[in-house]
Amino acid sequence: SIQTYGVGGGTGPYTATSSNTAFVTVALSGTNMTVSGVKAGTANVVIRDAAGASVSVAFTVALTPLTITPNSATGIIEDVLVSTIVGGSPPYRASVGNILVASASIIGKDQLNIKLKQTGQTIVTVLDANNQSAPYSVTSNAATPGIRLSPSAITVSEKDAQGITFSVYGATGAITAFSSDVSLLRATVNG
Repeated sequence: SIQTYGVGGGTGPYTATSSNTAFVTVALSGTNMTVSGVKAGTANVVIRDAAGASVSVAFTVALTPLTITPNSATGIIEDVLVSTIVGGSPPYRASVGNILVASASIIGKDQLNIKLKQTGQTIVTVLDANNQSAPYSVTSNAATPGIRLSPSAITVSEKDAQGITFSVYGATGAITAFSSDVSLLRATVNG
């Protein structure tokens, strides 16, 4: 992230330096100082005026939290569950707790694909370049006859604005989808 600050007092012109440019860089234009976070860590920015007076300001660059949306699902054997990875630091990788129940892969920059292999439960853990982790809880059930959705159940945050895609299996003819509360969730059919 980039933050801009005003510099005042003392005697201009001013200079600014970072104690560790691997974490924080600084640029000064007149009385406007721009500080950029490069990667997680800390650095001090020292501002000096023309008379030699100085002030040191400590900056901490935090990690962007890693999340998965949705972060849990229930499906049927052979289903492929898809989630979006948000935050953290790419590249991402996935680890499956029980490889007999599911396999997982990262597609593109931020898509987690989980293929269900046999009945059971497991946790898929997504890790980023800084080893932050986010869990995804998976339940795999045996197939049942009739119309079904994949995934059959998910949990999402109330602040999540990502679209959620379901696959419909076992239907004949045109499909119509309805929501029990359109103020919370709207459903559309594509294909």
